Amino acid sequence: MNRKLKNIKVTFVLLILLSSVFLAILPSTSAQLGVGIESQIVFITDNEDLEPDFDPLSGLYYIDVTVQLKYYGTAFGWSGPAIGNQGVHIDLNAESDVDWFTATLSQNEVVLQYDDDKSFDKNLSQQKITISVKVDEYAPAFDSDAVINLIAKSSDTNVPLSPFYIKKTQTERGIQFDPGYLASINPIMDTYYKRVSPEQTADFKLSIENLGNAKTEITFSVESIEPGWTISLPSTKIVDSKYIAEGNNMITIPITVQPPKTFGYHDERDTIKITMTPAYFAKPGDPDYVGKTYEALITVESRGFAFGTGFELILIILVIILVIVAIVILKKYYLDKKGK
Repeated sequence: MNRKLKNIKVTFVLLILLSSVFLAILPSTSAQLGVGIESQIVFITDNEDLEPDFDPLSGLYYIDVTVQLKYYGTAFGWSGPAIGNQGVHIDLNAESDVDWFTATLSQNEVVLQYDDDKSFDKNLSQQKITISVKVDEYAPAFDSDAVINLIAKSSDTNVPLSPFYIKKTQTERGIQFDPGYLASINPIMDTYYKRVSPEQTADFKLSIENLGNAKTEITFSVESIEPGWTISLPSTKIVDSKYIAEGNNMITIPITVQPPKTFGYHDERDTIKITMTPAYFAKPGDPDYVGKTYEALITVESRGFAFGTGFELILIILVIILVIVAIVILKKYYLDKKGK
């Protein structure tokens, strides 16, 4: 009797072991034959570590993301695999609905180990990945549609040598960032040299194309102009963006140079430097949104005789009249004297 009981126990143990081995070697698509354990994938980011703006054409920006696997032991009080730990394979992908940035993951798969040393309902494993983000020059500045969609998927995973499997799951998480402002313009002069007489003005045309990703205010200033020369041009102009313009992304401004025109002969030449500084039109005084300064040099040559300003001309006429009057008076004086 004892021998029969012993044989029954041995047979029962062998059946259990064979069943466990059978379940362990089943493919993941057949894991539903066992007892399913619920799982969840969680993405964790520290938004405080993100740059306030991702500036276009400024290299790569990096976002660290922690991928966590949580599973819940709800089957007969099970709180974790007692034997074996092959891990859960999780496929990762990054997508976007816009085409002006690219997001690349440091790895497209992680294997997260389930840990049977943690307490019931709090079992988890985690691994850190990095997202590399590159923003193109045509990204609209401060666009709220800049979202990286992280997608994680896992398949049913058998727990070796046990009647359990961890159920497949899928998680999506959106990570938002703001594309920064790109200050970039292309100034083109119609000509860089003109020759005029002192009584004339030298007229130039400056065309500016906004290559940045937002409406831009351009501030103009003049440097290195000689005394007596004057120049006329606007102090500021606003131009739409090349990529998101509702209007024209190019403007043309007139520049007028007046050489000195004091009385007399002139043979003068001056090279004038004009500077242009682009800035985000909504925050023109904020140094964080001001671009580099561009320069244009124009040369004007003045050659010829000038009669001067109106006052000088009147003075010259008066002098001529006085000279004539003096000549007449002297001539009359000598004639009168000779007649006597």
